[in-house]
Amino acid sequence: DSSGDDDTADDDDSSGDDDTAGDDDTADDDDSVSDDLDGDGVSSSEDCDDSDSTVTELCQHCPGDFEIDNQADSYLLSNCSSVGGSLQISGQTIISLAELRYIRSVGSYLEIEYNDALPTLSGLESLTSVGGFLDVIGNDLLVDLDELSNLTEVGGTIVVDDNDALVNVDAVASLSVLTGDLRIEDNDALTSMGGFNGLADMTGDIVIRGNGALTSLDGFSALPVLFGALTIENNSSLVSVDGFSSLVSVLDELYLHNNALLSSFNGLSSLASIGGYVRVSSNAGLADLAGFSALSTVGEYLQIQSNAALVDLDGLAALTRVDWGVRVTNNDLLTSVSGLSGLTHVDGDFWPGGGGAYDWAGVEIDDNDVLCQHSAVDVLMTALSATCPNCNSGPSNNGNNSGC
Repeated sequence: DSSGDDDTADDDDSSGDDDTAGDDDTADDDDSVSDDLDGDGVSSSEDCDDSDSTVTELCQHCPGDFEIDNQADSYLLSNCSSVGGSLQISGQTIISLAELRYIRSVGSYLEIEYNDALPTLSGLESLTSVGGFLDVIGNDLLVDLDELSNLTEVGGTIVVDDNDALVNVDAVASLSVLTGDLRIEDNDALTSMGGFNGLADMTGDIVIRGNGALTSLDGFSALPVLFGALTIENNSSLVSVDGFSSLVSVLDELYLHNNALLSSFNGLSSLASIGGYVRVSSNAGLADLAGFSALSTVGEYLQIQSNAALVDLDGLAALTRVDWGVRVTNNDLLTSVSGLSGLTHVDGDFWPGGGGAYDWAGVEIDDNDVLCQHSAVDVLMTALSATCPNCNSGPSNNGNNSGC
């Protein structure tokens, strides 16, 4: 063992703990049990509360599925350290989850749904993993998710939906692995999203939709690659997207749609490639596309449509390749399209739209009221004819300002 540890046994413990058994623990507890943090003689794996030496109940694995639909049901899990199957918590009279305080893992899915009287998730502080999906839906009094701060892994989709009083999800900071989607939708009081900063590996989509009070999106700082799609839409108060600062690739689609007050999405400024369709549309306050400053490749088509305050496309200056086509239409204040001058490759393809196939080949710039056809659109298309052979293969560009 280490020198200067005050004991006589070869117990491989740390300096100065003054115990005598080969228990390999680090506390000055004089016990003989491996990994007994509170020194009560019960090992961490079996102790329901290994921070309190007065609690010596033996925790146990509880196999099977459990449904809690009233307060009394929760007592059935009071000594459970893990649940083998699913756990459903849904009841109008449930006011506390305190009896679940020793549960560290749920083997299958966890549902916390439609608990009208539940004010907090207090009791879930020990939870570190959920094997299936996690739903937090329709809990009218729930203000935050603070008690999920130790959750590190979820094996399915996370849905946080229709929680009328939910103000933030910032405490979900330890989650590092998510095997599924993340959907934050229709939480009327949600004002900020600074959580999920530990999330570095996920396989599904991220959807931030219909949160009417949300003003900022600041989380997701550790995520380098999103294997699914990113959708940020119908958040009527959202002003900025400063999160996703490490994101360099989205393998599926990206939608920024109908966020009326959105003025910037600079958190996406490291994003270099998007594998699917890109749609930036109906964001009335968006004046520029600076958040796309690193974007060089789009795997399907790019649509910039109906952004009433958009003035230029300068944020697309790094874009060189769009595998299907580009459409820029109905942006009322757009005056410059020179941000597309770096394009060198557009293949063109067909999009099977609702009324039949639509030709998305080439670059189409239509119906932008103040955009000068001659000095802006025609100049761009002439320059692209030399550097991007397929850029002129699409429909004709019309409906712009031809009287300038």
